Amino acid sequence: MKLTKHFTYEEMTNTETGFSNIISEEAKINLVYLCRKLEKVRKSFGKPIRINSGYRSPEVNKAVGGATNSLHLTGRACDIAIHHLSTSDVDTLYTLLEDTCPTELQCNIVRGYIHYAI
Repeated sequence: MKLTKHFTYEEMTNTETGFSNIISEEAKINLVYLCRKLEKVRKSFGKPIRINSGYRSPEVNKAVGGATNSLHLTGRACDIAIHHLSTSDVDTLYTLLEDTCPTELQCNIVRGYIHYAI
């Protein structure tokens, strides 16, 4: 199921933990809003944006070592894969994300993702 033109429900709720990742209606609404912001960033970036982690149920969040108050739990955060991007592309993507006035924005080069939350 598509949330926006380029982002699907499946990729935004994907987990390899083996735990259920069932999403509430409120979190689904937040996820759509998040994806709409990502859609605008993708259009400006001109390249696909890969999601490592989007919505997380409490069980999934605990299994991956997420913070107990993580915005992933409410569908308001995602981690964007950057390991396949050039340094210049990472800088550009970060700036475009920053321009959306996120509540959280952190780049973790070593682990290969940008954490983005609204």
